[in-house]
Amino acid sequence: ARALGVPRDKLSIVVNGVETPPSDSRATVRAALAIPADALLYGFVGRLCHQKAPERLLAAFQRVAERVPNAHLVMIGTGEMQDAVNRQISASGHADRIHLTTRFSGPQAMAAIDVLVMPSRYEAMSYVMLEAAAAGKPMVLTDVGGASMVLKDGINGVLVENDDDPKRLADAMIRLSDPDRLARHTAAARARSGDYSLERMIGETEAIYRGLVA
Repeated sequence: ARALGVPRDKLSIVVNGVETPPSDSRATVRAALAIPADALLYGFVGRLCHQKAPERLLAAFQRVAERVPNAHLVMIGTGEMQDAVNRQISASGHADRIHLTTRFSGPQAMAAIDVLVMPSRYEAMSYVMLEAAAAGKPMVLTDVGGASMVLKDGINGVLVENDDDPKRLADAMIRLSDPDRLARHTAAARARSGDYSLERMIGETEAIYRGLVA
């Protein structure tokens, strides 16, 4: 809008908000998917397609699983890459620790996830990212679209370069496997969770209209 010549004082920005995912489904989801209660669960929610880059995550998780004995991965979604994803899981050597499912939606499963990982090649303002932020979950995201508006690198997660290097993504995931670091990032994510609520978005939007009326 600024590039088109719209004056800055004519613009207001309200970041999207989402309904806060339920917080009481952790045990239910883990039990249904045979994920141990004490597992460090990385989560992915999205279409299995080139944009969302599930193959990047699986390549990274293979490295993570070798270094973090209690690491598990849940992947929620379906899409045109499903057959390729299934083959990659079968060949990984860690198929018993990778849970590909459509039994739960992203919001339903969010409480069970410890760290959301989204290695997308491109995004705008991902609703999955906003749902994780509203749920107070630390994240590992590629630095695309609106990721840096929600994830503050080193505070409530880790931003990684948008490339196909599995080591870079794996290192970021492993960094959050340290219990103390994970606890700090989780606390920071929870402290910011209200910033991404539906109530905040509605309130800010309403305030713009009230200001214009006044």
